[in-house]
Amino acid sequence: MHDKETQQIIADLDKQAKEIQAKIDELKNKKPKNVRWRAEKGRGYFYINHNQCNSIVSDNRHDCDDVRYDTGNYFRTQMEADKHRQHLIITQKIKDIALRLNDGVEIDWNNENQLKHKIGFSYYSVDGHLCTDSTDKKARWANGNIYCLSDKFLKTCIEEIGEKELIEYIKGC
Repeated sequence: MHDKETQQIIADLDKQAKEIQAKIDELKNKKPKNVRWRAEKGRGYFYINHNQCNSIVSDNRHDCDDVRYDTGNYFRTQMEADKHRQHLIITQKIKDIALRLNDGVEIDWNNENQLKHKIGFSYYSVDGHLCTDSTDKKARWANGNIYCLSDKFLKTCIEEIGEKELIEYIKGC
C-alpha cells in the first residue's frame, strides 16, 4: 500500500495515460480531410456496371473495388451514380458530334489559323445562355474541353442533345 501522496501521483498519471491513449485513438481513427469518399471496408457503394444499371456492392478491397475507386466509378448514393452515368452519356454524344462535324479533319493545336469551338455557358445575361467559345490560338489549356472545327457545333448539340440537358451538363462540369 502506498501513502496518499503516491496514490495521488499514480491516479494523476493514470488519468494522463488514459487521456493520451484517447488522443492516440482519435488521431488513428480520424478521417483525412479533403480526401475523396470511400466506403469503410465491408460497407456498400454504388457503381455503373456493364448493363448501365447502378449496383451496390460491398467494398472488400478486392482489385475490382480498387479499380472502380481509382477510375471514379464509385459512388456513395445511387443518385450520384445516375448523375455520373448521364454525364458520361452526354460527354460521348458531344464527342461524337464533334467527330462527325470535323469530317475527318484533326484538330491541330499548333495551327493558329484553325478556328476551334467549344460549348460554354454565359452568365452575363439575367437568365444565362449557352454560347460557343472559339479560339484560333494554340489552346494548350484544352484538356477537359471538347472542341470542334465547325461553327455549327453548338446548334447541332442543342438539336441532338437538347438545350436543357446541355445546360445541366455544362453547369455540372
